[in-house]
Amino acid sequence: MNKVNSLRKGIFSEIIIVMIPLTLLLIYQTVSDIAVSDRLSETFRQQTASTAARHKYKLFINGVVDAVDTGRLAEDAVNELQGAVKDLSTITTGERAREFTDLSAKANELLSQLQKDRSLEGLLPLQENINRIDAELGALDASCEHINRTMIQANIQTAQTRKKIVFAALFLAALVTAGLITQLIRHINRFEEVLRESEERMRVMFESINAGIVLIDCETRTIADINPAALRMYGGSKNELIGRSCINLFHDRNDVLCPIMDEKKSIDISRRNLNLHNGEQLPILKSVNSVTVGGKPYMLESFVDLSEQAALETELLSAKDAAETANRAKSIFLASMSHEIRTPMNAILGYSQLLRREKDLTSQQEKYLDIVNRSGEHLLKLINDILEMSKIEAGTINHTKAHFSFHELLNEIETLFSARTNQKKLTFSIDLNDSVPAVLNADGGKVRQVLINVINNALKFTDRGGIAVTVDAGPGAAGADSVSIIIDVEDSGSGIATEEFDKVFTSFEQTASGRNKIEGTGLGMPISRQFARLMGGDLLLLRSEPGVGSVFRFTFQAEVAGSDVAAMTEAAVRSVRRIAPNEKEWRVLVVDDQDTNRSLLAQVLGQAGFAVREAADGFIGVEQFRVWSPDIVLMDIHMPVMNGYEAMRQIKASAAGAATPVIAITASVMMDERQKALDCGFDGFIMKPVPMEYLFEEIRRLTRVAYLYEVYKQGGGAITDYAVLTTEKLSTLAESLRSEMREALDAGDMAAMRTLIDHVGQSEPELAAALLRLVDSYDYDTLTTLFAKEEPSYVRT
Repeated sequence: MNKVNSLRKGIFSEIIIVMIPLTLLLIYQTVSDIAVSDRLSETFRQQTASTAARHKYKLFINGVVDAVDTGRLAEDAVNELQGAVKDLSTITTGERAREFTDLSAKANELLSQLQKDRSLEGLLPLQENINRIDAELGALDASCEHINRTMIQANIQTAQTRKKIVFAALFLAALVTAGLITQLIRHINRFEEVLRESEERMRVMFESINAGIVLIDCETRTIADINPAALRMYGGSKNELIGRSCINLFHDRNDVLCPIMDEKKSIDISRRNLNLHNGEQLPILKSVNSVTVGGKPYMLESFVDLSEQAALETELLSAKDAAETANRAKSIFLASMSHEIRTPMNAILGYSQLLRREKDLTSQQEKYLDIVNRSGEHLLKLINDILEMSKIEAGTINHTKAHFSFHELLNEIETLFSARTNQKKLTFSIDLNDSVPAVLNADGGKVRQVLINVINNALKFTDRGGIAVTVDAGPGAAGADSVSIIIDVEDSGSGIATEEFDKVFTSFEQTASGRNKIEGTGLGMPISRQFARLMGGDLLLLRSEPGVGSVFRFTFQAEVAGSDVAAMTEAAVRSVRRIAPNEKEWRVLVVDDQDTNRSLLAQVLGQAGFAVREAADGFIGVEQFRVWSPDIVLMDIHMPVMNGYEAMRQIKASAAGAATPVIAITASVMMDERQKALDCGFDGFIMKPVPMEYLFEEIRRLTRVAYLYEVYKQGGGAITDYAVLTTEKLSTLAESLRSEMREALDAGDMAAMRTLIDHVGQSEPELAAALLRLVDSYDYDTLTTLFAKEEPSYVRT
């Protein structure tokens, strides 16, 4: 309709443009006609004046004739001559104005002479002039009449010509106007046809679209129109809804405000309920905006049925709940599995360590114990890897920053892998750049774990050549006090094919060479990468070529420790031997339902000089505490009859118990178990398998018991009880002594080994102390490496 109106306006403008010059032409014609009329009137006036003058001249001539007869000119004749002169003087316009002016001058001259002398003698000489003037006047009169006739005829012809032109122009304008009007009518008809087609399309769309559409009158807030889709959703008839308030259809029972008209929103997109004909509600997503139809304001509401989506959302929520339930079940299963596995593993590893302290074991028994211990540690590592990946997937992995000696950590790594690479006849080196700080503030545990995983991975796939570790430092991302540590691990192993690069860091995936090794879970490298990224760095495979080797790069962010912290970090590391002399009797109550775990802790603590009592559940533990009054309690959390939480609360309820520290010991790996235990009132928390040095340190922290230690300095400083051991250092001993010690190791005769070490102590006390420590800790791998007949190797103990 707007296009039709625009077309009408355009054609009317064209008609006006055509009519304006025609109107001006008509005005010009009218003005011209008036001018012609004025000229004709002037010509007629001049002719009339000329005729009057000529008539008066005739009278004057007649008077002159009478005067000749009478001898004197009458007064009336003179007056007639004066009138004729006056009439001639008025003829001053027209084409013959100059001739009339000359004639008037001659008449004036004649009149002047007559006024001087009216006698017959005066008239006679003028007869000739009078006759000549009369003749000229007659000729002039005839000329004027001819001119008048000519002018009238010319003016009439001009007027007729102009009228023809005007008529032709009007006719042409009429034709143009008729054409424009015809064009207007044709275009209007076309646009009306297009408009009808558009309205038909809109109507078809309105009626066939699956979305519900409702047109609402803004003034009355009633439904003006509704499409079939909306009716199908509603379940009623159109007549039932037309004129009905929109509030009853769309708004919730307790919602009567319109977002557009009441809350002044320009558009409303929201999830609502459609109040159906049967009283039920249908979830919909609707969009409302303002429109104008025929100059009247309306609201156009369109909406879609969300019932299927709502059902899908419900299904998804159910699936989400099921997935979360399954994830919780997995976590509970992993925790339970870990608890069930760690409990016997605690006994296996603990008792294997106790057995290795026995002096009368045969070499075969020593070998069997080594196999048991290594297998147990490997199984424990697999369990820890799976649990770590579970934590990573759950997003609950912790990042604990603390100051640690990075140089000493590298020394430990070198010590750990030197013996293993020597066994495979591989070279192993760590090249430390001078710019690398000695003490860092970072998660040292994760740094150590990543390094061990990456180097162990290189060692697993390298059978010739060696492994080179390069450590460098660069600017940190957190400012001047931060540093970026860059560690490259290069090996000459089997290498990795390009198409298998992605598998290196994919959980539970292994490369072809990895599958050939038939060991591990495929989690070590993915976990290491997650740890590296958690510390602000990354773990990358820089390059690899099958048959040549690989280069991995491990980076992490750290803070540089101050000099005071560095000095403290480089302080002595101690290993507990037993309770110091002159200490009181320190009592420890061990409460655990597992006999093996309870017995293991009792033996370890007993060997260190503690007085120990055992309790098989929480109820017995509470009774033992009341009877015996221990200095500290080691409490398992998950026990029958009475669990550790309840037993701890009952102990803490008494005055003596409130002052007695209670340490929670559990094999559970639930993420929040530690915090839960501490929040409930436990004074410490230790996870199984129990690290003995950590157990002793927790007891010391809570009771202030004094120990005798084996002490050595970190970072290559002076060692008080033992020295740096090398095969070169041992080569200073007599070959016969070394041979006997090698035979004792092969036979597993630790008693003979101790006797031989006593001989060493007579000349090399520091060397003897270091060897005795290895024997006491049953570190057969290191001892075997040191006494092997091969190239020198370096081990720090």
